[in-house]
Amino acid sequence: MPSFLSTLVRGVKIILCLDTKPTKGDDYLTEKGSGELRYEPIGVDWTLLLPHSVLNHIFIYFTYSTIHPATSPCIEANPRHGPLLLAQISSRWRCAALGTPLLWSSIYVGSQHHPAILKLWLERSGTLPLSLRLDGVYDLREIAVANEKQLLHPSVPHPLLKTSVINQALRLLSTQIHRWKKVSFALDIQSAQSFLDLPLTDPPLGAILLEEVAIQIIIRDADYTGIPYRILDFLRSSMISLPSFRRLTWESIPSTKFDINCHPIWAQLSTIHISTGMTMDESVTFLSQCRSASDVALHCISNDWMDSPELQRPSSLESTSATAWIVLPNLKRLSIGMGGAACDCTLILQRFAFPSLRSLQFQNFQTSHRSYDLLEDFLTRSFKSVAKHLELESETSSRSLQHLLIKDDYMSEDILLRLVCTPILRRSSSLNLHTRKPVQWDFFLRTLQSTHPILAEQLEYHDYGSSGKWIGWGGLPGSDLY
Repeated sequence: MPSFLSTLVRGVKIILCLDTKPTKGDDYLTEKGSGELRYEPIGVDWTLLLPHSVLNHIFIYFTYSTIHPATSPCIEANPRHGPLLLAQISSRWRCAALGTPLLWSSIYVGSQHHPAILKLWLERSGTLPLSLRLDGVYDLREIAVANEKQLLHPSVPHPLLKTSVINQALRLLSTQIHRWKKVSFALDIQSAQSFLDLPLTDPPLGAILLEEVAIQIIIRDADYTGIPYRILDFLRSSMISLPSFRRLTWESIPSTKFDINCHPIWAQLSTIHISTGMTMDESVTFLSQCRSASDVALHCISNDWMDSPELQRPSSLESTSATAWIVLPNLKRLSIGMGGAACDCTLILQRFAFPSLRSLQFQNFQTSHRSYDLLEDFLTRSFKSVAKHLELESETSSRSLQHLLIKDDYMSEDILLRLVCTPILRRSSSLNLHTRKPVQWDFFLRTLQSTHPILAEQLEYHDYGSSGKWIGWGGLPGSDLY
């Protein structure tokens, strides 16, 4: 954010008593007898000097800068939060807030929020496309009350729950379904039934603007693991009438009865972020279906024996090598195991070639020299052999991996050295390698200088103590890595 906007936004927070880092030198602070700093109302509203258009921008920056990370990027429909707070300061601020529909167009709805507040939010958002997040997981006490009254089976909506805040919110949101652009739902068995009744494709428009859906399924009863598959069926059948919907984020527990990893919807999506605790073999099966995808993230990868430790069944990938490769020509970004990995993810890559790949990141477990060989073979195959086979030879020189990130707490110094010296990675814009193993940086750098002096000059090293070490070039990775 530009510095002048930062200053103005902080001024807005001060007026609303939301600035958490006051300094004693500020004019608007006074000191109590105890030495404690407190806010005193300032006599002049300096925002009166600002044009409405500037004030609108400040409100937008302010609102999004106060969002709790758990509800980002949506604003909680709550009287104590941004937009409603801004509308209560003065008539001018109220006019500015009500005249900025963007303030009201990203909405987070919790299970305890009053429907009247949600209705107000929707009215003030005007005709803008909506970004929505709904926490549709019922409190166990609500379900217990319904069960005590000997109502219907859990897979059928309880009459008592039909009047709940969650169901009222869904009904209100469905009246504006033609404005939905990005939606995120956390669902359990009860709210999933209501989701399946949404008029996504009902005439005249349905959810015509819908581009992106995120679903988190909370299953409390193993007998109802078929619900996730039904939701995927529902979304796939809706795609025929929703031309822009091609991005899906999905989180659910694995099911032995219904294999959602093989659902046909994955072949139709361009962006897929999925967390279902796949094994390596399941990951290969899943990825092989994503033939239209340009962006895929498999968040959690487990070893094949993790679900049944007593079996200790190794992955078939560890004992066999690929004789034929699966080519995904559209894939540009791939992330594997960044939410947790208990295996060697390079074993997954050995089955594939991605000639359009530009960004690769994965979390590994004890990267070995064999892992390095598999990774180098994969890169060579993707950007040379397969590109030539697909008649992309004229573009081969410009095709290369631009961003590579490997997080492995046990990656040794010799593996790190081999990676930074890999010829096919020299043209990469960024290389990020993370380990918690000891790194003798002076010796590492001297070794590199003797063989690759130019590379040694551009290499960066950061030691984060117990959080690990980072080696690479092109800038530090995101803060979420540490």
